[in-house]
Amino acid sequence: MAGKLFEELLVGQVFQHQPGRTVTEADNVFFSCLTMNPQPLHVDFHAAAKAEFGKPLVNSLFTLGVAVGLSVSDTTLGTTVGNLGFEKVEFPGGQERMMAKALTLPADGLILDLEDAVPPPLKPATRPLVRRWLETLDFGGRERWIRMNPIFTEHAVPDLEETIAARPHGYLVPKPRTAADVRRVAAELERLENKHGLPFGSTKLILIATETPQGLLNIAEVATASPRIAAISWGIEDLSAAMGLPRVRDEAGRYLDIPRHARVMCAVAASAAGVEWLDTVYTDIPDLEGLRRECREGVAMGFSGKMSIHPGQIAVINEEFTPGKAEAEDALALIAAFEEHATKGAGAFAWKGQMMDQPHLTRAKKIADRARRAGVI
Repeated sequence: MAGKLFEELLVGQVFQHQPGRTVTEADNVFFSCLTMNPQPLHVDFHAAAKAEFGKPLVNSLFTLGVAVGLSVSDTTLGTTVGNLGFEKVEFPGGQERMMAKALTLPADGLILDLEDAVPPPLKPATRPLVRRWLETLDFGGRERWIRMNPIFTEHAVPDLEETIAARPHGYLVPKPRTAADVRRVAAELERLENKHGLPFGSTKLILIATETPQGLLNIAEVATASPRIAAISWGIEDLSAAMGLPRVRDEAGRYLDIPRHARVMCAVAASAAGVEWLDTVYTDIPDLEGLRRECREGVAMGFSGKMSIHPGQIAVINEEFTPGKAEAEDALALIAAFEEHATKGAGAFAWKGQMMDQPHLTRAKKIADRARRAGVI
């Protein structure tokens, strides 16, 4: 299909949907050859706003489904579980089957996206769908998160008002620019928890703290803006668009200076704030070796996990972020050694030929906690 001109396509012609490819990947090939309108202008409203026409030219997934006969149930899932905005498009049972598939994934949590995955006109119809899923489906112990819209948009408060009664674990907050943005979200949650009789402070936040230049500069104050913050993550796509960066990786696939700085500051700011730090998504879906390398870098930087955009990535992420049994047992032994030396009034001591002090104990406890959650110990 790639490279065909419009006049080369025949009525009734059938194209095989390649297993493992996402809707947007197929969309990229199909619409780029039919309309010469690149994929981001179909599904990324931020990118489209900066283009010549100022808005997407087509409803990409609907048109793709009509033109190619592609059922949503045959596509893949990632961090944003389904394209939630297309409630009114009748892909037979597609959304329900997609959600059923998502509930079988070996992930710690699922994120239902109300932001970029949902075009603005469809957001009002999408919120009740998200709420219904949270209220009626068995997530099997997985954490249930909602990616809300930025608090400075008209969509943010309705996101919270419609969905909080379903008691999600919390909300991913995109594009916080200052601590004031985070406090506005927290204030709305306080009001809504009181309205719905929910325990005060029970709704947590994960901040995507580097999606704007202002947010990156203010990340230290953003990370400490509310006791509701459970974790800090980072993102580079919106930041690179805002800064006009032509690329974010070098020829070897490693981050260039600005995204590397954002990643480092995410880890440092989260650590200083006393919360977890989560690594961002790896967008090159077929490149599992690149994903594995990036996961190992993330572990070395202290990230407690990594977000995924495709089911095929989850196994690699779990392998790399789950401590091995020997590492976990070593951490337990070190914790026991600290406890023993504490009874003697010693906060630092030699262990296996190296000097151990409180930072080593903190790291050992984190390894042990991750191992317990994964069932390693």
